[in-house]
Amino acid sequence: MIAQVTNFFIADVMVALNYVTTIVALGAFLISWREVRRNNKAIVRLKDFTTSISGKVASLNVCIENRGIALQAVAMTLYFRGPKKSGYANLSMQLVDYGHRLQGTFLRGTTAEFVLSTADSKDMDLLRLMHEPKDQEAAICLWNNAYLVRDFPIYRRCDRLRKLWNSLSIRLLRYRRVGEGVEGKGVFKPVALPRFIDRPKQFDQFLEVAGRSSAR
Repeated sequence: MIAQVTNFFIADVMVALNYVTTIVALGAFLISWREVRRNNKAIVRLKDFTTSISGKVASLNVCIENRGIALQAVAMTLYFRGPKKSGYANLSMQLVDYGHRLQGTFLRGTTAEFVLSTADSKDMDLLRLMHEPKDQEAAICLWNNAYLVRDFPIYRRCDRLRKLWNSLSIRLLRYRRVGEGVEGKGVFKPVALPRFIDRPKQFDQFLEVAGRSSAR
């Protein structure tokens, strides 16, 4: 009887070890695949997309992070189609910050920030052609040596779901006590669900100021 129980126990342990080994092997494969992909492909992530307004001037700020191979002579443009999708326009965005410069190389793990300002009258003249930014497929495009690396559409199909998630994140905001504070009143840290960058909202604010600027 004891021998049978021991055999069953050993069999269960061996099955559990097989599961653990399989999971570890799968995890190692995924990590290796990710590193190989990063070392052989251009991978960029949009970290920030915001509009800042100072008086009558608005600035569209875009920050990206390189997670793949190193890029050379990077540039960014605001792309959109013409009225009734006739032709297209590319507005150059100024490079503000190039993290860890190395002879113009955009290295993996570094960030680059670009800006488009309504203070540039030439760009604002082109923006007058943008009446329906969603239908005109407005997007932010990243270039490497004049070759397109990736485009980030400003208006996407699931924007409503993203707004709903952001609203839910605000409602579920909680505060966690992390210290005693003055007179034992406590120090609290906000804890919330991660939120999506609201590209349409930020871009609409930029266009609103751009429209006022071009009207003057």
